[in-house]
Amino acid sequence: MTASADFAKRLDQTAEDTEALLGRRLSDTLLEDEIARPKRRILEIYLNIAELGPTGQFGAHAGAAYAFGRPALALGPREAALLAAILPNPHARSARNPGPGVRRLAVIYVGRAQAPGLQRCWPENRGL
Repeated sequence: MTASADFAKRLDQTAEDTEALLGRRLSDTLLEDEIARPKRRILEIYLNIAELGPTGQFGAHAGAAYAFGRPALALGPREAALLAAILPNPHARSARNPGPGVRRLAVIYVGRAQAPGLQRCWPENRGL
């Protein structure tokens, strides 16, 4: 599942919880507004709401603190890839004690992140 699809699913679940208060029409409008956001903002929100630990660690910072004992900004590429590899099931997968499947995915993610095209566009898109 892509980050955008998971984000939309989580928003829809939240919308269903508050549907009685807001009404279906208003919740549809809010959902459309959230999905229309730029990809960078979708990723930012997703990283703040994704479950990244087995006991309710939500967000990249909490997941990094749980798995590695330090904030997300202090993670190296391998550690960040290990966190990404536990999605979408942090209850069955672990970044702290990664199994062979999680380690394999992390290697793939690091390789993709080091692709020449991404290396050129990443600083440009971050405004660096």
